[in-house]
Amino acid sequence: MNKLLVPLLFVPLIMACGGGSSEPPIGPLTASLSAVPAVFDEGANVTVTYSVTNVKSTANVSLVSTNNSLIVSNSSSGSYTLTANEVDREVKGKLTFVVRDGVDQNRTVTQDYNFTIKNNSFDGAKADIVFLLANKQRVADLPDERIMRDVLDEISLLNNEAQLRVTTNSDFPSGTQVAALIDAIPYDVYLNSDIGDAEVIAAYQQALQAVAEHTASAAQILDAGFASVSLLLPKAITVGDFNIDASTGVTSFFIGKDDYGQFVDGEWQYNADSTFLASLTDASCAL
Repeated sequence: MNKLLVPLLFVPLIMACGGGSSEPPIGPLTASLSAVPAVFDEGANVTVTYSVTNVKSTANVSLVSTNNSLIVSNSSSGSYTLTANEVDREVKGKLTFVVRDGVDQNRTVTQDYNFTIKNNSFDGAKADIVFLLANKQRVADLPDERIMRDVLDEISLLNNEAQLRVTTNSDFPSGTQVAALIDAIPYDVYLNSDIGDAEVIAAYQQALQAVAEHTASAAQILDAGFASVSLLLPKAITVGDFNIDASTGVTSFFIGKDDYGQFVDGEWQYNADSTFLASLTDASCAL
């Protein structure tokens, strides 16, 4: 009888020690990041949030930018702030979001997000710079305005007006310096990535100042010419500022100004009392 009891005593002992408690099964590590903009404006601040599930213990989370023009900083637990710096030209980069299980490094989630930072501070000026470069001779030489000055002289003379206030080409301002300053805008150098946009903008502003002074001198001469024939005109004319507008393709003292007309379907139309202005760039014109 005693011999039979010994094996039976081991049965509950074996059952009590067998296997012990086991960890419950856990699903795959998952992580998600809220929408990351594909395009950033300079100076933009964007907050993105993340969530992690099925972590055995703690998660190690990182968000890294391959381009230091986009700064990543922790704003709070579960979120990052993305700050786009000012850039000299459009830049591209990649954000890498990595989550690792603190207990099991083999459990990792990696996600990549491509981004672009637009050069907003310079984009608006690019078209204007290109337009000025393309119209260098037009702005420097003012050929239409020279014809207008000569036509006004002829009309004044033919109508026996008092002493002419505008007489010779030598009175009209030379555009040599203006042309040189426009040529000095280093836009091509910028396109080759050799300089920043600030240098281009500085040179462009210097050229614009020279253009403003150059055309102001021409405007004074034209104002004198219009004054000499004022009794023959359907309306008084004050020349004013020279209009350089890349969006409409205009380089003119009159086109683009509400006092003289308007654009209709993209085409300039003079008001009825201002149509004579179009004729004044024709050397054979007569009022």
